[in-house]
Amino acid sequence: MRREPQIKIGADLGRRFYLDMHSHSTDASDDAGGTVEGYLKWIVARRKRGYSIDGLVLTEHRQFDPTVSYTTLAEQYGVVVLRGAELETDTGHVLVYGINETFAQQFDLSSVALPSVEVFRCARESGGFAVGAHAGRPSIGLAEHVSNGHTLEHVEA
Repeated sequence: MRREPQIKIGADLGRRFYLDMHSHSTDASDDAGGTVEGYLKWIVARRKRGYSIDGLVLTEHRQFDPTVSYTTLAEQYGVVVLRGAELETDTGHVLVYGINETFAQQFDLSSVALPSVEVFRCARESGGFAVGAHAGRPSIGLAEHVSNGHTLEHVEA
């Protein structure tokens, strides 16, 4: 049985919580700079230098494997590790958070041309949320697609 990461509250209630919301690892993405464990070690080192970093969200490219768990590593280093995915859609790259089985069964996540309207809708309806990634980057950013006539009617603010 897979355990979900525990986010500590209580004494820290009211304290700001800092997450890197868009991280890739060499464990699963082709353009990453390090392993998950390497990132966790980096966070621990940054904390020792006074930085406030609570964790990261792994948004690996074109995939989400619900059987993969980083709970043991997260506990070992005292770092929150959450998971999402960076998907490629007809309006650029989209970060999806709160992926569950309902969402994952709706799409071939490895596709490089998922329908963005459906990705945003399904994320919302399955309890997650989606946001455009790389807003101003050519070809993969949402801004270019909007300037070329795509609407944002399916995106909730």
